[in-house]
Amino acid sequence: MTAASPQIGVLALTATLVVGTVGATLWWLKNRSAKYLKVAKVKRIFIYPIKSIMGLEITTAHCTVEGPVYDLLKDRTMMLVKGDYFVSQREEPSLALIQMTYKDGKLTLTADAMKPLVVDAVDPDASSKP
Repeated sequence: MTAASPQIGVLALTATLVVGTVGATLWWLKNRSAKYLKVAKVKRIFIYPIKSIMGLEITTAHCTVEGPVYDLLKDRTMMLVKGDYFVSQREEPSLALIQMTYKDGKLTLTADAMKPLVVDAVDPDASSKP
């Protein structure tokens, strides 16, 4: 054996480890993606900031544990109240006729025979903290 023999052995071992690691990684990546099956494609996204009111179609949403978020709007975080009671479509089916638009941080509610109602869209979490 010559002095170069140990270096060749180390080089051969290193090459074997590199090739084995690359091969194992490629196999893992190929088989990992096989666990996912495309089942649907999202065509439209709606968010319902006010309970019982027609929703808003949006182009993007940030998904959180609490639900979808779009700009300042969170899904179903506001409701209509009358005195100390909330009002839903169960009690007032005509709520389904109220339309909502959102622009520049403002929600506008409209319906036939009703003046538009414009309210600031606020983050309910931020506004509920003292």
